[in-house]
Amino acid sequence: MAGKVRLTGALSAPVSSVGTAWKRSGACRDADPDLFFPTSESSDVLQVKAAQAVCRECPVARLCLIWAMETNQRSGIWGGKTTGQRGGLKSVASRRRNRARRRDAA
Repeated sequence: MAGKVRLTGALSAPVSSVGTAWKRSGACRDADPDLFFPTSESSDVLQVKAAQAVCRECPVARLCLIWAMETNQRSGIWGGKTTGQRGGLKSVASRRRNRARRRDAA
């Protein structure tokens, strides 16, 4: 189910292939959540760097990043990546998939 979102009723939530159990092991679990949601990535550079420093020490940062990308999180620092950085990763992954499809079709 990786990369797909399943909706179930009025209180629908995105579903990820990595689940959410990893959140209990996150380095951020005792941090102020506001640290990971700067008002602006460009004007709050120090805040972004501080959040990313927490993520660099996190044993589940990769799962966090996968979850954020699979559930299309549009704000916040997830897995050490800003919204813009995650968008760049999605673009790279999309280009790779398209190249592979063209290669396989040839």
